[in-house]
Amino acid sequence: GGMTRGALSGKTTHLLCGESDVGEKKLEKGKELKCIFWKEADLLQAVGSSLPQTAISSATPSAQSTAASAPAAAAAAAVSKPLPNGDDRKIKSNQKVLPPQSGTQLWVDKYAPTRGADVLGRGESAKKLATFLTSWRHHHAGTATTSGKEPPRACILTGSPGTGKSSTIKAVAADLGWDVREFNASDTRSRKAIIESIAPATSSFAVSSLLAKSSSHGKSNATRQVTGPVVVVLEEVDGMTRNDSGGMAEITRMVTKSRVPIICTANDDYKVRSLTDKMLHLKFPKLRFESISRRFMQICELEGLTMQENTLRRLFEENNGDVRLLLNTLQVIRLGASNLSYDQAGELMSTSKKSA
Repeated sequence: GGMTRGALSGKTTHLLCGESDVGEKKLEKGKELKCIFWKEADLLQAVGSSLPQTAISSATPSAQSTAASAPAAAAAAAVSKPLPNGDDRKIKSNQKVLPPQSGTQLWVDKYAPTRGADVLGRGESAKKLATFLTSWRHHHAGTATTSGKEPPRACILTGSPGTGKSSTIKAVAADLGWDVREFNASDTRSRKAIIESIAPATSSFAVSSLLAKSSSHGKSNATRQVTGPVVVVLEEVDGMTRNDSGGMAEITRMVTKSRVPIICTANDDYKVRSLTDKMLHLKFPKLRFESISRRFMQICELEGLTMQENTLRRLFEENNGDVRLLLNTLQVIRLGASNLSYDQAGELMSTSKKSA
């Protein structure tokens, strides 16, 4: 067992670092406390190695589950679209699927959409986001003013976790050749912190000289050369509490002066209503199971994980429609089993909730 905390203390043993900027102060504190720096893949590997084998075994799915829905292979074979990242292998019902290679690449990265058209259930939002970026470049990149109504200078995507906000941004940006610079706004809660960490990235549309920081296991001095126009993404802006109104005001001020487009994401649109009134607001409601089932059944088939569609639906519902969490759950299951029945899925999720 273990405990998770939002702040570092003397009892902290591990620090989970995301792909975006972790924050210098948090990194320094972690080094001072001699924490082990983990990425999400490291955590996933640790969780998979501790799974209860009674919950997921290699037993054949029950006859009841088998009769409840079509086989996974049939569902996978019905998918006509190739998978993202160029993986267009055809799945046949009699094809032997090899075990996945040993490695820690997250499935959420491996199967992340690389084009706006590939984002599950978000076609219209992807089109609107693409229009926002192209129009921003036309209307705001220069210093001259334009006549008529000015298009929005920023965009905000709101919706529950795992509804495809970040995936849509990255896929659309890749489509248009934009370079994404991510910041977690919930880690830069004050006006001063925002100015120091985010403002430099919004000051110039000329990107040839811009270097983007990336952090890896506590090393924050790594850099990568930016090669295209920059879009700044502020994740979880609703993480700023009511006492951090200066930070929210600074985001609004920054938007009016920014030389690059700014896209914000938030889980709770009510908390960011001061921003939604001033930005293009795209709402991301929870996805329907039908919009993701075929793609996810194909992923399971490719990874050598056999289950029926009703089992996948149960996992989807138990994960509250969080697609990212669902994919992580499937990867953890695959670390310990090659197939899963409907009843085993229920037992696994019940065990996970008790452990949490």
